[in-house]
Amino acid sequence: MNDWENQINLEKYKSLFTYNPDLVYSFNLEGLFTDLNYTVQEVLGYSYEEMIHQPYLSIVTPEFQSISAHHFEEAKKGFPQKYELDVVNKKGELIHLLATKFPIVIKGEVVGLYGIAKDVTKERRILKDFYEAEEKFRKLVENSLAGVYIIENDTFLYTNPKANEILGKELEGTYVYDVVYPEDQEFVRKSNSQLIEKGSVRYETRLVNRDGEIIYVEIIATKSVLNGKDVLLGTFLDKTSQIYATEKNEKLTNFDYLTGVMNRHKFENDMERYIKGAAEQQEIFALLHIDFNRFKYVNDTYGHKGGDQLLIQISKRMSSILLRNQYLYRIGGDEFAIVMTDVKEKEEVVQFVNELLTIFELSFTIENSTVFINPSVGVSLYPENAKNKEELMIRAEVAMNYAKQGKSEMFVFYNSTLENRVFPYARLESDLRKAIQHKNFTLVYQPRVNSTGKLIGAEALIRWNHPERGFISPDLFIPFAEEAGIIYQIDCFVQEEVFKQVRHWEVSGYQVVPISINYSANTIKNPNLVPSLEKLISRYSINPRLIEVELTETSLLTFTEATLDTLSKMKKLGLSISLDDFGKGYSSLSYLHKFKDIISILKIDKSFIQNIVENTDLVNSIIYLAKQLNMAVVAEGIETEEQYKCIQTTLCDALQGYYFSKPLKVSEFTKWLGRR
Repeated sequence: MNDWENQINLEKYKSLFTYNPDLVYSFNLEGLFTDLNYTVQEVLGYSYEEMIHQPYLSIVTPEFQSISAHHFEEAKKGFPQKYELDVVNKKGELIHLLATKFPIVIKGEVVGLYGIAKDVTKERRILKDFYEAEEKFRKLVENSLAGVYIIENDTFLYTNPKANEILGKELEGTYVYDVVYPEDQEFVRKSNSQLIEKGSVRYETRLVNRDGEIIYVEIIATKSVLNGKDVLLGTFLDKTSQIYATEKNEKLTNFDYLTGVMNRHKFENDMERYIKGAAEQQEIFALLHIDFNRFKYVNDTYGHKGGDQLLIQISKRMSSILLRNQYLYRIGGDEFAIVMTDVKEKEEVVQFVNELLTIFELSFTIENSTVFINPSVGVSLYPENAKNKEELMIRAEVAMNYAKQGKSEMFVFYNSTLENRVFPYARLESDLRKAIQHKNFTLVYQPRVNSTGKLIGAEALIRWNHPERGFISPDLFIPFAEEAGIIYQIDCFVQEEVFKQVRHWEVSGYQVVPISINYSANTIKNPNLVPSLEKLISRYSINPRLIEVELTETSLLTFTEATLDTLSKMKKLGLSISLDDFGKGYSSLSYLHKFKDIISILKIDKSFIQNIVENTDLVNSIIYLAKQLNMAVVAEGIETEEQYKCIQTTLCDALQGYYFSKPLKVSEFTKWLGRR
């Protein structure tokens, strides 16, 4: 190649360098600029003289210093490098570059580096603005049209108002699979597990709202991190209306997902139809509102799965007695409704309800355990009690609540006087707290005797005489206090009064017998219980063996190792531990054996004693079992001479019931002590 051709080529490369629209520059091996084109000066605002022989790192932002130096060293080794970085121009503005570095090789030796960079600042800014606009739009859509959730450890950590609206309840703190349709739970678990591999998933499934209705949703979920913990972030759209419109699936709309009986949606629609039909035909129909006592306890003992099994069995049992004009609905939780159309006379309803109550005298089986549960039933009649849906439903519920309070039989027909007699639940907690604060409770004592009728103990029972409502059954306010979280204060009141009374009897010269105190399972779990008992023993200077701690058989299933330790400490204090209601079918021999070193006394449930003539062998078996475990035995609920004579033939240690005495006021029980 001659000199002229060399000159032409040199001019070509110089033009390519000088007039290139991208930033073109070169470094020596120390990282100092040795040349740069006009675009570098234009973009960075520095003149050629200001930049030549200056280190390239002087314009690189701190966060990109390390990575730029790394790529520089790699290029020096002969490896071309391509990367992104931020630099600062003369005005202090941030410039984003897409840079390439490659070696200058002369005679096989790297003598410097070339660099070519594209200014992508504007593109990045446009992209950032686009993402910000997209994010704002996405949030707006989610807040208005979609449910949004964050899940941690299969529990809703956060849900937006739309999510709560779709499912009809506050979801935060709820176990996720409690709202997923049972048949879809495995599919949802697998879909969520795919997040680990895919990063995001999109699928359709079925959820269940507060009233047991199925909600079809489309879910988009991604895996994320919140406060250092893995979470699932997702949205769901309610597609139920779309599904119903296309499929017209009556079962999804009108039937309860769990039990298969008609649901609340169907119930409220049908009520309008029943009223219209009865008005046109001048007929009577009855509405039965049914609620199951102790269902919460079963749910707590066996979990939601056990509770669901019981609801299914309850529904099947009620369905089995329905006639052509009788219709069953599940209207929420453990509440059901039955509508009886074309009723000729009130006696028809009475006969049906009696049959309904009879079928619940038989036990249910949950996880190989025998469970008994009974309903409270309230009845309202059209048109006698009301002529519109809302009032009929309210009045049936009022009657049911009255039955539930234990003031009458297990079913009640509505009448106007009930409105002022049914305790308003909204006020119950407030009035209970006032009663605790002002100590408005009293105690009565039911004597416990030996086989000859001699007084050997007593059970302390709480009573509440409300200033406006009069006597309120413990069967009403004790379960409510447990749910409201104030049962511990009530139990503390009882134990304080018992200790105080025992001390008073002792200083008055009476020969005191052991007094048993009923404790809630929640109270036993309270860490402050044992210290409070220690203080009472010290304050009143009484023999701890005069105090018995009475637990229900069902509470054993809720105890943990910590509560087992609490009972052990109570026993070490000298207190006796008694197990009440044994034989109701909730616990097993394994639980009894587990607590054999703690429980001193076994109380046979009164249901066995009331039928002791037929149950003698069974009662003897329970007594034999207790004796093998070194436990004393108490038979409670003795009401007749026949029961008394029958129990005398056993090895039972103590007897209790109305045959000997009703629960007595302090003054009356003191007379019993005086006769010892």
